Amino acid sequence: MALIDSNPGMPGYLAHPREYRSWSQMKTRCRNPNNPSYKSYGEKGITFCERWMWFENFFADMGERPHGTSLDRIDPYGNYEPDNCRWATQQEQLNNQRYPRERYKPRSDIGKKRAPYKSRETKSHQPSCLPREFSKNPKKQRLDRRLYKYKVVDLRTPREKSKPLRVLSLGAGVQSTALALLAQEGRLEAPDIALFADTGWEPAAVYDHLAKLERALPFPVQRVYSHAGKIQDSIATGRFEPIPWFTADGAIGRRQCTKVYKLYPIRRRVRELLDGKTPAGGCHMLIGISTDEAHRMKPSTVDYITNTWPLIEMRWSRADCRAYLERRGWASVPRSACCGCPYLSDADWIARAHAPEWPETVRLSHALAATGQYMHRYLKPLDQIDFSTPAEKGQADLFGDDCEGLCGV
Repeated sequence: MALIDSNPGMPGYLAHPREYRSWSQMKTRCRNPNNPSYKSYGEKGITFCERWMWFENFFADMGERPHGTSLDRIDPYGNYEPDNCRWATQQEQLNNQRYPRERYKPRSDIGKKRAPYKSRETKSHQPSCLPREFSKNPKKQRLDRRLYKYKVVDLRTPREKSKPLRVLSLGAGVQSTALALLAQEGRLEAPDIALFADTGWEPAAVYDHLAKLERALPFPVQRVYSHAGKIQDSIATGRFEPIPWFTADGAIGRRQCTKVYKLYPIRRRVRELLDGKTPAGGCHMLIGISTDEAHRMKPSTVDYITNTWPLIEMRWSRADCRAYLERRGWASVPRSACCGCPYLSDADWIARAHAPEWPETVRLSHALAATGQYMHRYLKPLDQIDFSTPAEKGQADLFGDDCEGLCGV
């Protein structure tokens, strides 16, 4: 039986019924006052991000739902959004509940100042046997069990206690390559792992350079991918497009590609490396931003990641990175950015016109133009722009407007 509905998420009910059910229940308990769970969610101000109004985006961010799990918010007081949600088991959900401060209050504490709420990192699993000081009264014992569950217990592994996880955000461009080689040389503390967020639409030269780095570096280099697939597969298809194309009036759209295809996959892998825990400052992220791009420095929006910029601390510019790479025999480092990125300068477009992926990029620019969107600010398909003429020349490097500081490095 076919389902007909204007809701773009409805076809997901046929292909991914379990994920669709979780998405639908999330929306209902946050928006429908008639839902029995609304008083614990929507009435308390808990909602979901605008991007998750559509099932397609929800599934792209969360992926398939493993058996025996359900949708869980990492911060039980936060909203439903990609950075704050995971598929969790029932036990993990029980250990991550909101502390019902209003309902439970020991009789001995009446009139006294109450203990502060303990965060989820301090919760322990309920013990199989109770401590001797627990009351034998069944009613009081239930209360004692709950209070014991929220006692301050250090659940960090020996690795977490010693030092935070060090991760290099490897864009395979000039600055991040310089960082990786500085760590290889011993001039920087080596990261535990380097993560390359693969959009699937990088130039062939970037992939060749990345393979060379993987062979040369002493620490592991791992590629991470978005659940949404390859970024170019969404172009001119009517689906959600995270790339900020130029529109017919000359304006540029809202940029979401860095978050969806780079930031979220890296964060997801970091959480996996932290064994699903999100301790404050649990990961130090090394980002390759130089002094001439200091305006792109932004703090992390999640507590478990602390962004660091070693090149800024060393007072290195992009030119310093280039000179260092030449001394190390790595002079030919390509620009790391998607093949059709609208933030590229005219010099970048001219350089890429001779690359093997150029014909496919031109084809996509024609398909995009048919929808009233364009890769270049002159509002034409790429093969119709003469970059050598004064009239159609001069688009500057727009990476200064980058939202997260992860592209082009």
